[in-house]
Amino acid sequence: MYQYQLAKKWKAIDVDALTDSEERQKQASAIESKRYEDSGKWQTKQSRDVLFIERNLEFLCPGGRMAIVLPQGRFNNITDAHVWTWISERARILAVVGLHVNTFKPHTGTKTSVLFLQKWNDDPNSQHYCPKIKDYPIFFATSENSGKDNSGEYIYKPGKDGRPRIDDHGHMIIDHDLNEIRSAFIDFAKKQKFSF
Repeated sequence: MYQYQLAKKWKAIDVDALTDSEERQKQASAIESKRYEDSGKWQTKQSRDVLFIERNLEFLCPGGRMAIVLPQGRFNNITDAHVWTWISERARILAVVGLHVNTFKPHTGTKTSVLFLQKWNDDPNSQHYCPKIKDYPIFFATSENSGKDNSGEYIYKPGKDGRPRIDDHGHMIIDHDLNEIRSAFIDFAKKQKFSF
């Protein structure tokens, strides 16, 4: 665990507590992008999903993209604010998609979201150019139809005869809204001029 930066204890930068006016001004201008700093101490434990974020970002090439499913609480807890500061220093948050509570049933009923990131890449000659910027739009969506019922059984789109519709490969078509979310993200990405 000691090879992970996110396994350390992080503390919020308190600009008002600084007595040196020059240091206060320096920190105040930096606080927009970095609100937490490494305390130099280690936590006794850290959640695996947080460590997965760090390890996966390390594996990415500059400009590379990743998606990771995280518990919804990871996005809401104030105690995880340092994680978002750490991520934003290393990657652009492309999208956050909240998944329906039935998505992973019957295995778990945990509410989850998918986080989509792209590692910063300031090389304009790169195929995956993603220059670091401070302010940018993020795509947010929530799935309201997972294609499963409360017991985790699939729900299929009905055909005219009431039986499940079949796709071109002979598979029954699951009734979910992820295709609509995908289409909305593609439209968003085109407006933002993301490269695919």
